Amino acid sequence: MKCQCPNIEWIQNRDLITQVWAQMSSLGQLLICHGCGDVEALIVGFLVHEQCEQAWALCGPCVRKVPAYGAIG
Repeated sequence: MKCQCPNIEWIQNRDLITQVWAQMSSLGQLLICHGCGDVEALIVGFLVHEQCEQAWALCGPCVRKVPAYGAIG
């Protein structure tokens, strides 16, 4: 699912998340939810900003908190 913001994308592909988790784990690092900071939360997606080359891991409850169609205002 893509966000309406330019160059921002949701990635919720299980295989990709599993690969990223395995790579982080092999380096001795953890994937921690950037929304709530819970180190034990299951990461279900990434919010990726291609231009800045940054990505934020999010758990299920935090993904559900993000508006599906951008900011409400």
